[in-house]
Amino acid sequence: MRLTRAHQPAQQARDYSFGGGTEPPGPDRALAQPVTVLRGVGERRAQALARLGITTVEDLLLHAPLRYEDRRLRLPIAALPLGASVTAVGRIGNASFSGRWGRRRFSARVEDESGWLEAVWLNGAWRGVAAKLAPGARVALYGKLEAHPRRPGGRLLFHPDVELLKEGDEELPQPAILPVYPCGAGLSQRLLRGLVRQALARCAALLPEVLPEGVRAAYDLPGATEALWQLHAPALAGEEPLGEGWRPAAARRFLIEELFLLVLGICWRKRLRQGEPGISLPPSTRLAPALLDRLPFRLTPAQERARAEIEADLRQPRPMHRLLQGEVGSGKTIVAMLAMLAALEQGMQAALLAPTEVLAEQYARRLEEWLGPLEVPHALLTGGVPAPQRRRILRQLASGACLLLAGTHALLEEDVEFARLGLVVIDEQHRFGVAQRARLARKGRGAGGAARLPHLLVMTATPIPRSLALTVYGDLDISSIDALPPGRLVPETILLPASHQSKAWLRLHRAVAAGGQAYVVCPLREEPAEARSPRHSAAARQLVEHLRGVVLRDLRVGLLHGSQPSSEKLATLHAFQEGRLQVLVSTTVVEVGLDVANATFMAIVDADRFGLAQLHQLRGRVARGGRRGVCVALASEEAGVEGRQRLATFARCSDGFAIAEHDLALRGAGEVLGLRQAGLPALGFADLRRDLTLARDLRGCAEGLLARDPSLSSPQHAALREALGRRWGDGLAALGSG
Repeated sequence: MRLTRAHQPAQQARDYSFGGGTEPPGPDRALAQPVTVLRGVGERRAQALARLGITTVEDLLLHAPLRYEDRRLRLPIAALPLGASVTAVGRIGNASFSGRWGRRRFSARVEDESGWLEAVWLNGAWRGVAAKLAPGARVALYGKLEAHPRRPGGRLLFHPDVELLKEGDEELPQPAILPVYPCGAGLSQRLLRGLVRQALARCAALLPEVLPEGVRAAYDLPGATEALWQLHAPALAGEEPLGEGWRPAAARRFLIEELFLLVLGICWRKRLRQGEPGISLPPSTRLAPALLDRLPFRLTPAQERARAEIEADLRQPRPMHRLLQGEVGSGKTIVAMLAMLAALEQGMQAALLAPTEVLAEQYARRLEEWLGPLEVPHALLTGGVPAPQRRRILRQLASGACLLLAGTHALLEEDVEFARLGLVVIDEQHRFGVAQRARLARKGRGAGGAARLPHLLVMTATPIPRSLALTVYGDLDISSIDALPPGRLVPETILLPASHQSKAWLRLHRAVAAGGQAYVVCPLREEPAEARSPRHSAAARQLVEHLRGVVLRDLRVGLLHGSQPSSEKLATLHAFQEGRLQVLVSTTVVEVGLDVANATFMAIVDADRFGLAQLHQLRGRVARGGRRGVCVALASEEAGVEGRQRLATFARCSDGFAIAEHDLALRGAGEVLGLRQAGLPALGFADLRRDLTLARDLRGCAEGLLARDPSLSSPQHAALREALGRRWGDGLAALGSG
């Protein structure tokens, strides 16, 4: 049921001033005002609201309720059902304090003609309540009704909400259906409801209509102002229960608006990129064949397919924006290398960005192996490179003498300048924010004497769930390597409780005795001093000391973690790669890309503390050399139900694409995709798992709209254009001049 104007007090709705004045501020200014303009919001409460993402009046108006409390059902006290949330109306018979100070208890007996119940407030919750509840006062209480623990047949309400009723007044002062909002420290539901009511009365009519008329008509949606009142003050006829998960129709309107702005921004971002001038790069006819002739393997059909898709993009005079996804160990690196050779053969430069120094160093070794015989100038740039060497690399890069530069975030520094950047490859793209990716791509402007952007290839070994790829990554073309190379074996996965870890160490010894090497991965580098206990998660530093001194004292054990100095980190890595270390105890710094063919065993300590995709990435570090491997996941003693379910899924599933779908179901789209890292707006109303079909339909609406008005320059789309920029922020390129 839609809320009519009768539910919207006309006098209040016209009072737009926050400071008592009579002149209404402009719509933009009123909605953009900080929440401190509302009565009752000082600096401390403003900080508490900011932790919920609420800094302006508009943020407050669009703060989505989690659920709704139904207070319509009013029965005599004796007829109220136990175990339900009820509204009890009666008079205070008596009210008193009991207990010692600091543990004081306030209780009130509430009576009507049918019976009585006791309302109790503990631990200071009676403050602000006790003074209202004088004997004889008529009240309405709302809370969950329980059986009285000490009085047979008695009924009890713990910490109920209280409203005083006037004599003869049959209407409750609060609305019969109340929203329950996401809340945090320093806030209460009563406070949030009051603030929302203030904002509604003053600014609801100022909320701009963002959705195009065609979208509103297609989905039969109310206007923005009407929907706001429905969302925060729903009114329903009759007494039918709301039911589990009930939401007013207005919630669907804002859900659709949120999804429409998401898919419209994705479509716009793709159009902007397609309109940029790029560099046409034909396939390599000299370097690529020379490299392929030297390789001890042939490309798989899946690799060849991905290579062909990338080469077709590189030929175009606009910059490629392609995502290359594939299973752990599926051979993405060689496909990316062949793409880089196409740029190098034309005298252009290529950049390879890795998220960790360990992975960047491994890339450097691979580049030397592959490119050294081809006499292609290349270099490695990380934060650990000595200053004289860094200056030399930067000079060679700026002059064009260095054709391929691999490295970490050091590539993003301002003084890193390319002469002719033609291709950027980013590995584990979810580790980098959208601004970082754009910063590296912009280093190619001016290549060849024109303002042309380089091609961009981003890679991930954490496949994007199929159900999300077309919707959320719709601004990228996607290539998938969905098969492992011949001979690549899937490690056996074994689950063990922490109490059985001796079995894991026995298997480790067997693996090393058979000529293999082993990883032991744990969540933390070092436990905080105040948290060191058997119940706290294991830490690499303490664990390596224990293993060296007791469990693995007869083996050569090394330690690797992200906080080590670069020289120590790389020395340990080289020692393990060259076989001088038999066991590597590490944090998740080994999660991505590390390739040691002789590693056949991994133990993951406190495995329930890792995400599902992260576990799969770690498992991919073993059995890379054609020998069968084993991954033992040790669950902590405190593993909960969710952690055990995650480990069970990990053990039975070895397909990275299926793992991605399970991860989506467990963690939700926001966590899986890293919406902020991807430059996508956060979602408050929509859930991409639940609303994917709707999002796909809305994408068609968005593409149709942009086909008719590519720059949203029509006056009727002015509010939509502004909302798009506001919702996307830095995640959307400049909205153009159109």
